[in-house]
Amino acid sequence: MPLRECCTKCHSRTFDSNVLRLCTKDEMQGAEGEGAGSVLTYVTEPESRKQRRRSPSCNSLLQLPPLTFPRQLKVELPYSKSVAARQILRHYLKHQSLSDLIGSGVIGAFFCDDLKVFYHAVEQLAQRQGSSSCKVDCGESGTAIRFLIIASLFEPGDTQLVGSPRLIERIKRNDLQFITQLGGDYQWLSEESTLIIVPPKEVPDTTLTNRWSSSQYLSAIELCNEAYGTKIAYYFSPDSPSYSYLQLTQSVISKGDDFPLERDWSAASFWYQLLATNPQVEQIVFPRLNLDSVQPDRAVADLYRSFGIETKESNEGVQITRVGECTAQRIEMDLSQNLDLFLPIALTAVALDCPFEITGIHLLRNKESDRIASLIENIQPYGVTGIKLTEDRIAWSGTRTPVAKEVSIHPHNDHRVAMAFGIWGSSQSEIQTTILTPDVVHKSYPSFFDDLLRNRNDL
Repeated sequence: MPLRECCTKCHSRTFDSNVLRLCTKDEMQGAEGEGAGSVLTYVTEPESRKQRRRSPSCNSLLQLPPLTFPRQLKVELPYSKSVAARQILRHYLKHQSLSDLIGSGVIGAFFCDDLKVFYHAVEQLAQRQGSSSCKVDCGESGTAIRFLIIASLFEPGDTQLVGSPRLIERIKRNDLQFITQLGGDYQWLSEESTLIIVPPKEVPDTTLTNRWSSSQYLSAIELCNEAYGTKIAYYFSPDSPSYSYLQLTQSVISKGDDFPLERDWSAASFWYQLLATNPQVEQIVFPRLNLDSVQPDRAVADLYRSFGIETKESNEGVQITRVGECTAQRIEMDLSQNLDLFLPIALTAVALDCPFEITGIHLLRNKESDRIASLIENIQPYGVTGIKLTEDRIAWSGTRTPVAKEVSIHPHNDHRVAMAFGIWGSSQSEIQTTILTPDVVHKSYPSFFDDLLRNRNDL
């Protein structure tokens, strides 16, 4: 298959930087702090702590005392990162305009950091001049760098993929063996946090023999096969972790332009956590959330039945209601296809004093943080002990000890750690919880803490 032909004039019309307006950090902080009063307070972080952190963009603390909520809540969820990212890459590869995606009143879909980074990374590719080398900033987005490693093999020149040190660390060397199988090459510039992809003269039809640690590579291969007519095959068992995300990609391809942007089921999981653990709240409505979605984390609706939560459609959207208590003596779940649900489910079980065993978790060590370590580190100050851990399994016996009166949560630059412990901390009576670097939620759900505050009872 010939390399992608570069047409700067065409691309500049397709990827118009004026179409996408970015929220500045000050704007986002202003929105989050609005109306906070004495309940939710942002505090400037000491300079010494800022110097120790990996991301300089997150420079505040969130003091979060116990919150109370009304019986019924309505939450506008962000758009799905997974769906939007696949549509961005698909439109780029097929030389299609993004106006249908971001010019029809859904610009908010691109407000989270991951999608802003990915959109502009693709825009940088589109502005390449001929076969010249192109530098692309992937920030801290694992989706961006994995999708673009594949897409770069079809580009007319070398592509320099730049990312944060943690992002580059997450890309395993063994994952990249397929590049040479496809006739390309790559080079690490570790000190510059850069991965250089050298494309082949022609991408061959072949069967790859990699052992895959992420299905995102395969999703990008499927999208390239569709766009360029290549026949790149691979081995990936339906039992493999995150196989469900490959199925999502195949659904996006089969429906093409008819596959709409959707509200995010992964984001909904934190509100399931709130409903299950806060006895004041009886019902939450998510406008425009699709109950028939093929997003893998739609499974949260089924999994939370164990915690007494019922999910159904209503005139306003998807409605979740507490219809009972958690009656299980022990929760047992395999989350290999739904790794992003790990933290809300684990913290829900602990909040309800329900012992649990969760399997299929080994890839959680290679997320924005080591999420297993982040869970254990941050939950121990609340007196939670008796956690047992193996390579692919975590279990809690239900043991607790006396707790501290003030606890600081270290998200370790991980948006899902901050959100899950934000819900957890808001329901801890008589304990003051402080979320360090809460801005990390901008990666996927910028308005999360604003939504949490806006839905509380007025005090």
